[in-house]
Amino acid sequence: SCIDRKENILFLCPPRIGKTHLVISIGMEAIARGYQTYFVTARDLVTQLRRGGQKVGEKASVFVKPTVLMIDEMGYLKLDPNSAHCLFLVITQRYEHIPTKALGNGKKLWETRAMLDRLLRHSIT
Repeated sequence: SCIDRKENILFLCPPRIGKTHLVISIGMEAIARGYQTYFVTARDLVTQLRRGGQKVGEKASVFVKPTVLMIDEMGYLKLDPNSAHCLFLVITQRYEHIPTKALGNGKKLWETRAMLDRLLRHSIT
């Protein structure tokens, strides 16, 4: 399966096509097969990482640990540079270790290119 091969799945299409429904279906199948799965919107992921207390890197482990991470609504809202960096941190820590279902949109060009490189290298689009 794409999970065992550590492949990412990216749904790239206009709004209102059913991407969320497809991602949730994949997540339900992953859970049925015993994979630890986490679903979050990009905005909620960034909000959780930016909350006070622990360092961002320590909080990122919540999103790095699951076998399958599903990030919804990526690219829907523009991210400020700090938020884009938080998202980049999660994608980088998961890179070549665990599949991620996502597509990124960041302000800093180098982070955006690096994030896309990590997502697209082992991806099904």
